Amino acid sequence: MRRLRRRERAWSLALTLLVGCSRAPVAPAPDADAAIRRGLAFLRAQQSADGSYGDHPGLTSLALLSFARCPPQARPSDGPHVARAVAYLEKLARPDGSVVAEDNPGYSTALAILAFEKLGVRADLVRAGRRYLAAIQSEDGGIGYGRDGRSDLSNLVFALDALVATEGLAAPVFVAPDTTPEAEGQPVDHKAVLRRARAFIERCQGPDGGFRYQPEASKAGALNSYGSMTYAGVRSLVYCEVPRDDPRVVAAWRWIRDHYTLESHPGMGGKGLYYYYQTFAQTLRLWGEREIVDARGVKHDWRRELRAKLVSLQRADGAWRNDDPQFWEQNPILATTRALLALAETL
Repeated sequence: MRRLRRRERAWSLALTLLVGCSRAPVAPAPDADAAIRRGLAFLRAQQSADGSYGDHPGLTSLALLSFARCPPQARPSDGPHVARAVAYLEKLARPDGSVVAEDNPGYSTALAILAFEKLGVRADLVRAGRRYLAAIQSEDGGIGYGRDGRSDLSNLVFALDALVATEGLAAPVFVAPDTTPEAEGQPVDHKAVLRRARAFIERCQGPDGGFRYQPEASKAGALNSYGSMTYAGVRSLVYCEVPRDDPRVVAAWRWIRDHYTLESHPGMGGKGLYYYYQTFAQTLRLWGEREIVDARGVKHDWRRELRAKLVSLQRADGAWRNDDPQFWEQNPILATTRALLALAETL
C-alpha cells in the first residue's frame, strides 16, 4: 500500500479539482479522539463468549480492523478483545483458503486477511486467502460473495483492498479460471487480477460518470449511480493504475463534485449511510488531497467535515446506529466499526 501511495503522489495532477472561489464554513475540530475511545470501549463490551463480535466473521474482522487502525492501534497481545477474536477467525479457516462460517466467503475472507495483515499475524492464512480471492474472480473480471458467479463492485473492491494491502506478504497467487480454488494453476501476480477487474469496473460506470453495484443493476434503482459505489469505483481504478486524467476518472470526480454531501448517502438517502462514510474516507485518503471543491465552487476540508458529522451522530453509549434497517446498519456493531474506520482515515 505504501508503494501504491508513492506512485499516486507521482502521478500527473492534470485533473484540476481544487479550484474554487469560496470555502465551506469550518467549525472547530471536534474531539474525534474521545469519540474513538468511546466507540472502541463499546465494541470491546460486545465480544461474545466464543471470541467473535456479532457471531459473524465479517463483523469480527471489522472489529479487529477498528482496534488495529484506531489509536492506540492494538496488537494481539493487548488483550482478549483482540486475541480471542483472532482465534475465532483462525478456527474458521478452510483448506481452500477461505475464512467463513456459513455464507459470503469472498467478503468474509477479504476482511479476515486484512485484519490478519494489519495485526501482523498468520501470514500463512493471508497467503491462502489471497489465493482464494484470486480463484473466485469470475470470467467477467468481477468478484462476488463467493463462487456463484454473481459479481458486484462492492465485493470486488473489498477483495482488491485485501490483495493490495497484503502485497508484501505475497507468495505466488495461483489462478486457474476453470478449476477449484484448491488447484494450483499458473502463478500470477495480483496485478493480473487487477487487469481482469478493470473491465468489470468500467462496466459498472454510468454515462453520468457515477458507478453502480453491478453492470445491469443498482441498489439505487434502475441503473442509477450512487455515492458509495462511485467512491468504490474510483478506488478500484486507482488500484488498477488508471491515470488521473483518464476520461473515466475525470467523469467520476465530476459526479463526486456534483453530489458532495455528508448529510445523506447520495442516491440512497439514509440507506447504507455508514458504508458510504467508510468508502468516502478510504477513497479520499488514498487519493491524497485534503480538499474537494463541489459543483458550486465551495472548498471542503473533507477530513474535518467528516469528523464533525460522525462525532455528532455518536450515541450516548458510544455506538453508532443507522435508523434505516436496510443493509443491516441498524446493527450497532456494524455501524460502529464503519464509523470508526472512517474516522481512522481522517487522522
